[in-house]
Amino acid sequence: MDFVVAEAYEYLSSNKAPFDVLILSHILEHLDEPADFLRKFSSFFKKIFIEVPDFDASYMNHYRQRLNSKLNYTDSDHVYEFDREELKELIKSCDLEIDLVEYRYGHQKIWCSHKQ
Repeated sequence: MDFVVAEAYEYLSSNKAPFDVLILSHILEHLDEPADFLRKFSSFFKKIFIEVPDFDASYMNHYRQRLNSKLNYTDSDHVYEFDREELKELIKSCDLEIDLVEYRYGHQKIWCSHKQ
């Protein structure tokens, strides 16, 4: 096994064959431009696993949102709080296909791949 310390995009660009899986576990909600990130990096991988907090897991989030109150899952470093439809739309807008979706324990877990 090799351990590489490098700038991610440059390293991925220098490889000929795609990697199997990109794991984005609690990453996208912290990025200013999650769609740009997905578009830039997804082509280097056969499959992409995305896990983010599930905004829709609590009806209270929707009530708090209407009242402009603090949301359940909002951490000070979260840029986005994705509801289920928003995350699906983000994935589709990046020309990715959703293969499997699971909502469990307050998290959205989605496997996706490139459109055929």
